[in-house]
Amino acid sequence: MYGDLGIKLVLAAKRAESLEVIPTYEADLIQSVLNENKELQRQIDGINEYPVLSTQTETVGGMESSMPSSALNTPARIVDSSFFSSSANNTPGRTSQHPARVQEILTNLPEFIRQMIIDRNKRCLIAYEMARLKKIDELVWNNVEVTAEQMADLSHNERVYLEKYMSLVSGVKSVMPEIDLGGELEPPHEVFIDVRVLKDAGEIVTEYGVFNLTKDSQFFVRRVDVERLIQQGYLKEI
Repeated sequence: MYGDLGIKLVLAAKRAESLEVIPTYEADLIQSVLNENKELQRQIDGINEYPVLSTQTETVGGMESSMPSSALNTPARIVDSSFFSSSANNTPGRTSQHPARVQEILTNLPEFIRQMIIDRNKRCLIAYEMARLKKIDELVWNNVEVTAEQMADLSHNERVYLEKYMSLVSGVKSVMPEIDLGGELEPPHEVFIDVRVLKDAGEIVTEYGVFNLTKDSQFFVRRVDVERLIQQGYLKEI
């Protein structure tokens, strides 16, 4: 059905919000959405270039009347709105029993409906791309190292964006090295916190001493000394 592929993209972007890493780029699905838009645009161009006029007989108030109408682009073609409504004729069971009827309705879609589907697909594509770019921005600001495997999951344009955005952020941070621009925006409630080491991080040197961060160990440290390690997933506040 037209528009279903765009919904799949939006759902994929929604699922990715809860993931720590960026999932594989849905290149095949995106290409399918683009192909659908191209096909719909070709249909619209065909309607405008070769308008087909016909005279059809309809019954209005018990009387027959003949009126000219476009075979593909007139209100008369959308009088039967069962395909778009929530009536009994639009249930999955009824649709599956009449594939010929569904194909007829899809073939006779008015031009403005086709254009609405194209615009909706475009919005789904933009939402998917923006959700992934937002995830890339978070990785850069949190100083999360992107491995080679994770880079392979990005598209070519996303890899270029990641490299340029990292360079841009590094330039901004170098201008104000005394300010942690990647830190939390909310002020801390406590200066010292308890943390548990999730994976080995080596030794860190603070003004209160040296801490050897080995897995499953716990420490009572200043938040500012370990905040970056918390963001990178080495430590967890408890």
